[in-house]
Amino acid sequence: MGSWPTSAFERLIDYINGQGRYHPRTQDESNRLSLELLKDLYSSSRSFKADVDTGRARFKLNTPLHVGSRQHVVDLVFGVTSASPDAGEASLLPSQTEDMPEIVEGVPEETRLVIEHTSLITAHRNVLNRTRILVDVAENILSAPEYSKAVGAATFMIGTCEKYLSYETLKQAEDILAALCSKAKYPLEDIGQLLGTGDKRLKGFLALPGVSELLLTANKKNEPKGTLEKVVREIPLRSSLQETGFDAFMIQFCHIDNIDPPRLENPPYFLRATKFTQYRPENALRKIANLYDERFP
Repeated sequence: MGSWPTSAFERLIDYINGQGRYHPRTQDESNRLSLELLKDLYSSSRSFKADVDTGRARFKLNTPLHVGSRQHVVDLVFGVTSASPDAGEASLLPSQTEDMPEIVEGVPEETRLVIEHTSLITAHRNVLNRTRILVDVAENILSAPEYSKAVGAATFMIGTCEKYLSYETLKQAEDILAALCSKAKYPLEDIGQLLGTGDKRLKGFLALPGVSELLLTANKKNEPKGTLEKVVREIPLRSSLQETGFDAFMIQFCHIDNIDPPRLENPPYFLRATKFTQYRPENALRKIANLYDERFP
């Protein structure tokens, strides 16, 4: 099978660059990553490809999964249905290539893949809040009989920037910023259009007295490594269907500060330590594809 020239995370970064800014409170990036991972699996798993090619595949974003009285909204559910695709059914996954058919959006009758995303781009003190979300999915969704055979995967994007410009704060503080710019005799342009570009006008704006203190959140240099250690320690992985946990866990470091263009990063402490090998995206993707082939031949 062929493969995409770039990884899902690389294409996600291209998407964020195209958007012009990163906003952690929206689902845009999470949804995009889900769709990009489907493309990677199409080129990595024989059984996944067969499910898509037959037209039986269905996917759903932000889907409530119910287990008893509990409910969790999962970022991506993928599986198959016995029904043939109707001519009027719409797809939210444009193939963007002739090598992959479109996948119809809909809740599958049989769930074969569950993926939950989370990220911590800034404010690393919130790491335990993020890990609780993933632990809840592993312990209360993937362990349920109706989902236990599905391949369960999680992704975690860890930010490496030491300063982060909040778009939300920028919009909330427009009047204060206008006053600061007026006092400094600096023309207030539509700064929101310059986010994530590295433009000298944006950096000049942040250099004005009082602006960086208002807009920028500071991270400590060693916090990303600490976050990595915590999520690896807290997130359960399983080696058999009888255990509780995710089957695969992707961790990707990235530099997203809304000042310079976003980029992926691979810190030496992540690349060199063998204990993190299974968490690297390419290895986790391979594991997801292999397990999908084994469970749904």
